[in-house]
Amino acid sequence: MKFCVGSYTIKKNYATEIRSRMQLFRDKEKTTYALNCTFVTTFGVAEGINKDVVDSEVTAEDLFS
Repeated sequence: MKFCVGSYTIKKNYATEIRSRMQLFRDKEKTTYALNCTFVTTFGVAEGINKDVVDSEVTAEDLFS
């Protein structure tokens, strides 16, 4: 989960870390299933070059409406 006072911006180094974690999970679990990266954030993920790492988002509005 991420908290930010606005849309969360994924920087290049964090996108690399997410991809690395997903690959580590695939290797450890020996899975061939698709993995989906879902961000739970207050205001969502900001548009940007590194947003492609996110498959889906859940915002506070989704949780509390």
